[in-house]
Amino acid sequence: MLLDLEARWENVRRTTPSQGLRGGHGTDDLLGRQKAYEAFRSKLVAYNNRYKPPHVPELLLNTPARLSKWCQKVRNVYLQVEGDPRVLYPADLLEKAYQRADQMAAKLRKKRHRGDMVP
Repeated sequence: MLLDLEARWENVRRTTPSQGLRGGHGTDDLLGRQKAYEAFRSKLVAYNNRYKPPHVPELLLNTPARLSKWCQKVRNVYLQVEGDPRVLYPADLLEKAYQRADQMAAKLRKKRHRGDMVP
């Protein structure tokens, strides 16, 4: 699903690359990042060619209200496809939501419990 590919790309992009043998970034990291980006980009182009309005990635999930609204939208999408065997578990989407919530909690100096958020 496009949303999960988008989340995967964002998660990979936000992670610190592993160090290679000489202290540089490994080729495997670069290839993994390129693969994640290409999978997302090709699916995004195909989706936007087929559907209107086009999908625009949500870039500003930096407030509790924005993150909450995004989580509700994503939840609604997944409720529509619930039970469809072609739709995989949205692991990357959940990771994105938890990462954003963790970042927000740290920024606001609040403690967040993993059970507090319903993506």
